[in-house]
Amino acid sequence: MMRSLENYGMDKSLLLLVLAVFLGLAGCRSLSLSGVGKMVSEENRIPLVEAGTEYGSWQTRDLTLDYRYSRDQSTLGISGAISFAGQLKNNFSFLEYFYLSVIFLDSQGRVLEMRGLTSTNYGYIDYPITFNTTLTVPYTTQSIAFSYRGQARSAGSHDTGSSTYFWEYPIH
Repeated sequence: MMRSLENYGMDKSLLLLVLAVFLGLAGCRSLSLSGVGKMVSEENRIPLVEAGTEYGSWQTRDLTLDYRYSRDQSTLGISGAISFAGQLKNNFSFLEYFYLSVIFLDSQGRVLEMRGLTSTNYGYIDYPITFNTTLTVPYTTQSIAFSYRGQARSAGSHDTGSSTYFWEYPIH
């Protein structure tokens, strides 16, 4: 004899929400581990200095990331500001989501680990996204790279507005 969800005090929308969150978290975990051991080409690597503070700018077709980092033995203090490129700002008003990650690399450019730096689930594309965090650095780290993914939407509802996905994933 099969009972309905209502008999157990759960409605279908709650069950679907719980299932979606669970699958989303499981998917994020597997994505973050998928690049370990793969390579990042030399032009996408940012060499880390052993001590002191370094400033830099990383630019792609979608955004500019102005960053600052300080490495102290096994930690990396990193902060930055992300500004979106004109092609996104001129055609879209909102960010549906945006995720920025740092990729730790060994001396050959092999991926040791990938960690999230910042994310947003909704925001205006005209405003910079800032972050400031301290991360533990894998022991053999010699350089870093950045990766991101996002979706932008034009003004209007989800049904009438246009949207675009954008990303940079330097791991091959």
